[in-house]
Order: sequence, then C-alpha cells, then structure tokens
Amino acid sequence: AENFERSRARLEMQSRLGRSTLEVCNQLATVYGRDLSSVAYIPAVACMGRMRLAELTGDRSVVVDMQRITADFLSGAKPALNEKSGGGEFAGSQLWGTLYDATKNPEYIKLVQAAADRAFTADGQPREAMPTHNEMSDAVFMGCPILAQAGRLTGEKKYFDMCLKHMRFMLRMNLRADGLHRHSPLDETAWGRGNGFPALGLALSLEDLPPDYPARQEMLEARSEERR
Repeated sequence: AENFERSRARLEMQSRLGRSTLEVCNQLATVYGRDLSSVAYIPAVACMGRMRLAELTGDRSVVVDMQRITADFLSGAKPALNEKSGGGEFAGSQLWGTLYDATKNPEYIKLVQAAADRAFTADGQPREAMPTHNEMSDAVFMGCPILAQAGRLTGEKKYFDMCLKHMRFMLRMNLRADGLHRHSPLDETAWGRGNGFPALGLALSLEDLPPDYPARQEMLEARSEERR
C-alpha cells in the first residue's frame, strides 16, 4: 500500500491545495480583471481585485494598465452609466474609487458620485432606497458600498446617511428572524449568494464608513429595525 502510484489528478489536487493565498491571487489575476466592456459589477470587481493585489505586491504597472482599460469611460467616449443602469453598474462603479485611491485623479470621484447620486431625487432629496433594488437581498451590495465610498471621497455626510438608510430598507425587507437573508419578499429561501452579497456589501461599506460615524455599530451588527 505504501508503494501505490498517485494519479496525475490526485497530484494536481494536492498541488492546488498547497498553494498560498498570494499564489492563488496571482493565478487569478492572469485571467481576470483584464478588460472592462461595461461597468457591470462582475468585470469591475475583478478589476478591483487585481488593483488590490497590486497594492499588496507594489506592482504599479497594474495601475497603468487599469488606466488604459478604463480610459474610454474616464474620457466620456464610453458612458459609465445611462438611464437604464441598475444595481450591477452602481456596484461596479466602486472601481472608480479604487482608481482614485491609486492615482488621486479627481475625475474618478465624479464617476463615483454619478452612481451614488442615483439615490437622490433631482432636487437632492434622499430616496426611500437606492433605485432598481428589485427587493432582492443582493441589493445590499449593489447600493451600500458605492454610497459609503462616495461619502469617504467627498466628505459629504449625506452619502453615509443614505448608505445607512438603504441598508435599513433592505434589512427590513429581507432579513429573517434567524439572521439570514431571504431571497426577496416573494421567496423565503436563504439563497446562498443572496447572503454572500449582503456580507460583502457590508464589509466594503465598513471600510469606508468613518470610525466615529454614529451608526457604524449598527452596520457592523447588521440588525434590522425589528431586532433592535
């Protein structure tokens, strides 16, 4: 039994299990975060991941490449948002804040604000929640982080307040008594991705929410109005 030959598949699985976190990230970065045909969250979050990896490794060439990839959106040759844009594009707009942090180009802040301002009416009044939420639990991710990011980059408290308002709205709608999120009011199922989205959304929001923001602890605990 000691002399049996391991299959190539077995050896490959063992090799993969032995990879460090950084090795996995570097392998993913050779494929993902390499283009941006639209500001939908799936390609945009991949770009953000590649940017975060570059921050860890100190590879400034990634910043230059990302500026190339996104140049048409920054110049306006390609619209980052349009009248039909929804949560996917709002979430994807977090990429602009990541690029601002790396380049300090204030034009990126304008793109962040363009997405976050969808939470307000034409006369500047806060809406009930970020629009196009479709009542689904993933809207915590689609709305909260871009608002918190806009607050950090502009210093305007209204964005933090709207981030909190949107979170409360979605939790009242979908947070179950057991602490899991239902898919939507039409489906009690604790959809797996529908719980991962709020977790990621709240984590990203907390990165940008000031330590002394009065409701920070509420977001940290992610409690609904009814559970307080």
